[in-house]
Amino acid sequence: MDKETEFIFAGDAFQTKGGLEVSRTLNITFPFPKLATWSYEMAVHSAELIIDKSPAALYVGHGEMVEDPVEAMKQAVKTARSNLQ
Repeated sequence: MDKETEFIFAGDAFQTKGGLEVSRTLNITFPFPKLATWSYEMAVHSAELIIDKSPAALYVGHGEMVEDPVEAMKQAVKTARSNLQ
């Protein structure tokens, strides 16, 4: 995370094509993160660690930047956690 701007570059921990999702969550419009992530549990855990940083903006490897992303990130993790069960 950039300390000055509080922007975080999350790589593939999240993706925003077709909606903000934790990698490994199936998104029909962009399914590749689901296919390329070996551990759903680790993907969710990594996403939670990023949320703990409370970023002002989220930059991902696949999709658009999201400003004020924390609530959307929490919802994505909630969805991902429910998919684990």
